[in-house]
Amino acid sequence: MNKRVVAFIVGVVAVLAVIVLGNLARSGATPSTNSSNQATSSTKKVATGKSLIVYFSRTKGVYGGDVKVGHTAQVAQDIQKYTGADMYEIVPKVDYSSNYEQVTKQAQTEIDENARPAIKNPLLDVSKYDTIYIGSPIWWGQYPMIMFTFFDKVDCKI
Repeated sequence: MNKRVVAFIVGVVAVLAVIVLGNLARSGATPSTNSSNQATSSTKKVATGKSLIVYFSRTKGVYGGDVKVGHTAQVAQDIQKYTGADMYEIVPKVDYSSNYEQVTKQAQTEIDENARPAIKNPLLDVSKYDTIYIGSPIWWGQYPMIMFTFFDKVDCKI
């Protein structure tokens, strides 16, 4: 897949997520398991069909220091809260370093070598989903190479 197309898709997904979450926040809609709550019906309008959130996130060795919940994971959880989408976390078979500088060097090496780091968790069949939200950090101006591992092995029909 063309790197510019991927970068465009990331931008579009990020903008859409901000718009959807912003509109829901302004309208006062909050997800609820109570079927009599009006907010539940408004959140169902956000996504039609079956949706999936695919994301890669880190908590150790991130810029600014370690975090309890990765930045992309937090966005994925917020989208899941408002859409009810299924979630799939991309987990590397071999963990990245917990040192930020080492991760940046490894990310650059992976890009230079067009690497495809292995994914630990089993890949899933995405054909049953109508909408797929894809999120990850941006490393050196693009998705981390582990995302391309996912794209190469899973047909998202993009």
